[in-house]
Amino acid sequence: MNKTTKSYFAINFFPEDEIKKMKEKLENMEFKEKKSRTGMVMGKTIDCFDTEFYIGEVLVTECYVTYNEEEGYGIIIGDSKDRAYILACLDCLENTNNEDIFKMIDDWFNTNMHYYTEHIQNEKKIFESTKVNFGLMVEG
Repeated sequence: MNKTTKSYFAINFFPEDEIKKMKEKLENMEFKEKKSRTGMVMGKTIDCFDTEFYIGEVLVTECYVTYNEEEGYGIIIGDSKDRAYILACLDCLENTNNEDIFKMIDDWFNTNMHYYTEHIQNEKKIFESTKVNFGLMVEG
């Protein structure tokens, strides 16, 4: 599983208690948080005429970490310093060769993938509940 996939799962599907557990493990492995902050940025989108425009402000949280002279950066939409910290650590790990940390993070993702499958199953139930049974419709 690559870094982008792991980042996506950590941001969207893992519950806060699992995020906190992983943050504690990473802090014990000498990942040092340099700076973490929450702020607002302008959200930009493109309209149907291919013109960029700003839709308003978006709350983001960013975090910088260091590990063995390597730096990592994580930014997420919303207010969760722990999730931004984990993303920064994943970014930092791209430049290191510590197999023990890679194994620990892979194990964590594999153990918690059931949150993703539960989410997909719930979405599928919601989607299926919106299907129309045209056989029940009466012609007027």
